[in-house]
Amino acid sequence: MAEELGVTKPTALSQIKLMGIKYSIPTQIPQLNQNHIKKRFDYAQQLVGKKVDDLIFIDESYFQLYRNTFGNWHYEDECNFTTKPQTRIRFMVYGAISYYGKSELHIYDQGFSINSEGYCQILSQILIPFAEDYYESYKRTRKERQFKDWYLIHDNVPSHKSKYTTKFLIENTIETLNHPPNSPDLNPIELIWAILKKRVEKQKPTNQENLKAIIVEQWNLIELDIIQSCISHFQSRIEYVYKLEGKFY
Repeated sequence: MAEELGVTKPTALSQIKLMGIKYSIPTQIPQLNQNHIKKRFDYAQQLVGKKVDDLIFIDESYFQLYRNTFGNWHYEDECNFTTKPQTRIRFMVYGAISYYGKSELHIYDQGFSINSEGYCQILSQILIPFAEDYYESYKRTRKERQFKDWYLIHDNVPSHKSKYTTKFLIENTIETLNHPPNSPDLNPIELIWAILKKRVEKQKPTNQENLKAIIVEQWNLIELDIIQSCISHFQSRIEYVYKLEGKFY
């Protein structure tokens, strides 16, 4: 294009920059249908104006050995390779966050089943101790507990809304707000997982046990102000999606 215009390439690039045009790789966003948009709007409508410190977010993520998203410097005549294993070892991790902090992180091997019983086991191991630590009202006996002290936000997958899980939630006085499908932008714990994965990868885990240890270590090092920043961003995002009536942008 520069040759066609009769100018040098740097001159052409300089002019393009002055025009406010830049080159970038498109950011992938969820593909939303009308049902998704409606559920996003309903979700935002429930949360607009609600105190963010009343919300606990619980979710899972996956970590694997030899994940490599970082570049490195090397001479042009050098090959830049990394070993790709025949099978990738990966683990599922579960954690919870709120404006007050984070839960303990639990790691589950590939054989762990996330059916209704498995999910309730996760809630018993992670959510309930977390709520007891950070919410004074939840330290009372079950008969004395009151609903609406805080809300659990989790995915709307079958194991989360089954009769077995619903009974468990009622027995433990846990009120929920179901997260809309295909909407990772409306869950602040997704930002925490992204931060954690980058930190874990920088440590270059070498084997299965080393990976597990690094995941837990780096989770414990995540600062409270980062969690609060992610949740504040979530609050702003909720208000924005509400104004857009559920659309992404």
